[in-house]
Amino acid sequence: MNQVIELFGWEHIHTIEVLKPEEILMEISELEPTMVPAFLLGVDKVKINSQIILINKNEVVTIATYYSVEGSILGYAVIYKGDIAYEKRI
Repeated sequence: MNQVIELFGWEHIHTIEVLKPEEILMEISELEPTMVPAFLLGVDKVKINSQIILINKNEVVTIATYYSVEGSILGYAVIYKGDIAYEKRI
């Protein structure tokens, strides 16, 4: 979470609310192109564990962790306003 706050340079954070996590199995072709991290190129299907974070009750950030169908972690991304703001291959 600290990386997300530093990434956006947010100051004066009063509340951080973690909303319900979600885990889905998805075809990459079903994702919006702006929401596909570069490390998923060549991958057809992934498991996505996403966590929605609400900051100061008005900024919504999604932290998505991507896993292969077999269960090994591929990487994670921070999604803000429908676009990938940060990604890291593991």
